[in-house]
Amino acid sequence: MKANFDGMRRNATHNMNDLANELKIFIESDDELADSGYMQAIVEAFNKAAHSVDVFNCIYDDDVDGDINDLSDALHVTRLDEL
Repeated sequence: MKANFDGMRRNATHNMNDLANELKIFIESDDELADSGYMQAIVEAFNKAAHSVDVFNCIYDDDVDGDINDLSDALHVTRLDEL
């Protein structure tokens, strides 16, 4: 079995950014929800998961050609508080 870790990390990062955009739309659609502690908890949980994906993007192995590269400069999950 072969797996492309760079592709997996790209997909995870893009999926997280898509989720961030959808959550932002949801949060901004209702001022009462946006100001609630519940929404702050969602933002914090998302940002924690985003950090984990970004850490995963930093992993690399110079001995594996073209598959496990340091993607930390190329990929970044946008935190909800950055939107």
